[in-house]
Amino acid sequence: MLQPQVNCKRLIMITLVVCVAAGISSSAQTVSTAKETILHSFGGPDGAGALSGVIAGPNGSFFGTTVFGGPAGVGTVFELTPHGSGYQEKVLHSFSGPDGSKPGAGLVAGPDGSLYGVTTVGGNGGCGFGCGTVFKLTKSNGVWEESTIYFFHGSSDASQPTGAPVLGKNGAVYGVTQFGGASGQGAVFKLTPVGSGYKESVLYSFPTGAGGYLPQAGLTMDSKGALYGTTYYGGDTTACDGAGCGLVFKLTPKKSGYVESVLYRFTSNGDGAQPIAAPHCGQSDGHRLWHHRIRWQPPKRNRVSADAVEQRIHRKNPAQLHR
Repeated sequence: MLQPQVNCKRLIMITLVVCVAAGISSSAQTVSTAKETILHSFGGPDGAGALSGVIAGPNGSFFGTTVFGGPAGVGTVFELTPHGSGYQEKVLHSFSGPDGSKPGAGLVAGPDGSLYGVTTVGGNGGCGFGCGTVFKLTKSNGVWEESTIYFFHGSSDASQPTGAPVLGKNGAVYGVTQFGGASGQGAVFKLTPVGSGYKESVLYSFPTGAGGYLPQAGLTMDSKGALYGTTYYGGDTTACDGAGCGLVFKLTPKKSGYVESVLYRFTSNGDGAQPIAAPHCGQSDGHRLWHHRIRWQPPKRNRVSADAVEQRIHRKNPAQLHR
């Protein structure tokens, strides 16, 4: 299915779930009947470090990524299928480095069931450990085949993608990178199908400062093609030791290109700071919940290395990235 396009008058970033149902009290916040079921425990060769959840597939299956595991130890794409009273895991692809490394974001499914995702590093030899890739998995005669549809190059090109991609009209793929672009501090990109491949274009480069920089999450697209997202730093540069506590942005398509408007700048003054998840669109309740970090740490504006990706798993702190 295509990424849903919805009315984004109300943006909601998932940070907590409030359930009012049998056995769960929202007032007393007591749980009497909730039960956790482990569907699969990773062992290393079959994947390790599943950071970004799963997406639902046909017949009760689930698809996801891990940043470690596989023969090269640099990440996998996996599928969980119902098997008896539980689930059976199958590795659909193991990354090797040249085809990408550290797929820390989730997946999105296309209308034909193909899976799209990104790797933070790997690919070409730039950016120290590679500038990252966009990949596609297609199922043919029961076998999943991976193809790298774009290799990032760094410099003024986008570099080191983060967050699951978004699928638009006519097969276009949209996403965010935490580095690259005109200022080197992050960009929004588009991949357009051309012939048997894709052509990349940088739609927007984050300017740093009040315009935001170092995005750490993917995008949401509305029915008019506008893109919504967050940056980890920037915005109110009087807050968070002058680095800015992050912001929520909107990119509106115009004839001359995409124009950024800042919807909200965090201040860390009771409203949170450093958003690390993509916004989601609410419909009617009017509430706005933002997934953010409460604790501020001064930034180190450095490019990510393979070791830094591992640190992120444990620390969840983009301020520790290494350039």
